Amino acid sequence: MNIELSHLPLREQKPRTKGFTVLEDTGESLSALDQWLQTAAHCIDYVRLTPQSFVSQQAIKDRISLYTSYAVIPFISGLLFEAAYLRSHVHEYLKTLQSLSITCLEISDGTIEIPYTEKAQIMKQYSTSFDVIAKIGAAKKEYKFHTDNWRLYIDSALQSGAKHIMIEGGEAGASQLINGQLQINEILAHGIAKYAPTESLIWEAPEIAQQIWLLNQYGSTVNIAGIQLNKILETESIRQGLSIHTLLQYLPPQLSVGKVRELDTIYNFDWQI
Repeated sequence: MNIELSHLPLREQKPRTKGFTVLEDTGESLSALDQWLQTAAHCIDYVRLTPQSFVSQQAIKDRISLYTSYAVIPFISGLLFEAAYLRSHVHEYLKTLQSLSITCLEISDGTIEIPYTEKAQIMKQYSTSFDVIAKIGAAKKEYKFHTDNWRLYIDSALQSGAKHIMIEGGEAGASQLINGQLQINEILAHGIAKYAPTESLIWEAPEIAQQIWLLNQYGSTVNIAGIQLNKILETESIRQGLSIHTLLQYLPPQLSVGKVRELDTIYNFDWQI
């Protein structure tokens, strides 16, 4: 930041070990991406390339090269892993990723059901070739997912070599973590936070209100995914305590006592015009 202010959270420079922000690539043009990255690449640690990235007219190799030139690590949406799994093409899929110089692999089962033991074997097999992100949770509330087994799934993934655990937020923010009102299930979130080291958890939270809750609960170094390109700078401002929602979070009490706006005071003026 160009303006020096005290009592702001310490932000690691890239490559960071915590406080990741994961961009959601939805197929924007390369020229538009380049313009945004010139401004915001320092705020972005990873980018998830969605199926829209592949069906756009822009060559995927050029897209990946652009991100890596700005030190943003690309990986492919786990939905494509699921598509390959359904067709028994996992090995071929991973060889394609290696040919694209992708070093990070998202393994998910948010739409299909993969036995956790089989998912663990896949992660163990490929964690020597990729940094594995194990995505856990159902993409929609209607899909079957045994919530009592969160700890089992997380422990299994970590023991199988997963570098990070991404908690499914759902495409429309309607999953077990995030309800239909786009609010985070606080009981579930606090339970998950006990099962894994904070730096290994990545929370899929595309909405600003969800990000504010995570930052207020777990601090500025929480890892957040699912961020749209035009929201990157807003998320970073919230993370650094420079929004109306996090302005007081890092201040000592003596600097805020008596200065915090609470309820509006009603004054009765006898206006005469």
